[in-house]
Parts: sequence; structure tokens; C-alpha cells
Amino acid sequence: MWEHHVRAAQQAGEVLKSDITYEHARRFVTERRYRVEFDNVGTLAEEFRAQDELLSALAKRTWSVLLAPQGGPRFITSDYPYFLNMEYGHRGRPGFLTQNTELFFPLSKTVAFIGVLGNPLESVLKIPVNTIAFMNRGIVRRADRQLFLSEPSFVTYNQGKVVEMRVSQFSHAK
Repeated sequence: MWEHHVRAAQQAGEVLKSDITYEHARRFVTERRYRVEFDNVGTLAEEFRAQDELLSALAKRTWSVLLAPQGGPRFITSDYPYFLNMEYGHRGRPGFLTQNTELFFPLSKTVAFIGVLGNPLESVLKIPVNTIAFMNRGIVRRADRQLFLSEPSFVTYNQGKVVEMRVSQFSHAK
């Protein structure tokens, strides 16, 4: 196996000293005669590049504000506070640059954003209970460990119907 990797390194253009044997390399590793360092500049540069790509993708969406009914059900959020899905009537795998997708995230218990890459919505929408239930279901499905609610219950979809779920009833298994 050692010889295979030495040949592969040489074929890739690496210059290796001829006096380094398997035993020498093994001692080097087992005796921990090395120090691994990571350059934060490279990591930060990659994060900034990814951030620029994400912001560019978000800017391509048409954004709308969603308002919950006054005195009505509330939006919930979680430790993964957004979800991305295909627009109604479209199929496929949603992605940040996939056409006919909606990116939803709540801003508060009564206000949320939805960014559409496809058929734009009105800039401000007062939404009905079933839409809040749909949005809350998406947040629940994306949640990893925590849900955040302003009340002891929330509306969601269960078996095709809008239902009110109490926190004490909720168990989330992935």
C-alpha cells in the first residue's frame, strides 16, 4: 500500500526523498513528529466566496412579506429557520437557484418573508390559516432539535388537514 501511494504521489509530480521508507514514515506519524496548521485566510476566503454566491442567489428572488391574521395563528420557527420547496404544481428538487421554488422564513410570530424564483407574488400578503399551517409544517420538518413558539400550540398540517398541535403532544423523530 505504501509503494502504491508513493508511486501515485510521484505521478502527481511530488518530489520525494528516496531515503524515506515506510518504517520512517510510520515512526514520524506514531511518534507525532509533526504539527498540523490551518490557514484561516483560506477558510475565510472560501466562506466569503460562498456568502457572495448565496447573496447573489437570494437577490434573484422576488420577495414578499406575509402577514398572519390579527389575533389568529402564529408562525413558528426552529433551529433551522427556513425551508425551500417547489411552487404549488411544480415538481423537482428545490435549490437556491432552481426555478419555481419558494424560500420561506419567519421574521416574527406574525410576519414572514417568502422569496420566489418563478411566479412572483404580491409584495405584501395577508395570509389565511391554511397557509400558516403549511409554512409551520415546513419549519417543523426542517427542525433539528428545537422549535420556538410564542404560544403553547401552533397550527400545522396533519394528514391533509389543518390541526392545532400542543407542544406537549409534539415529538419530532427524524
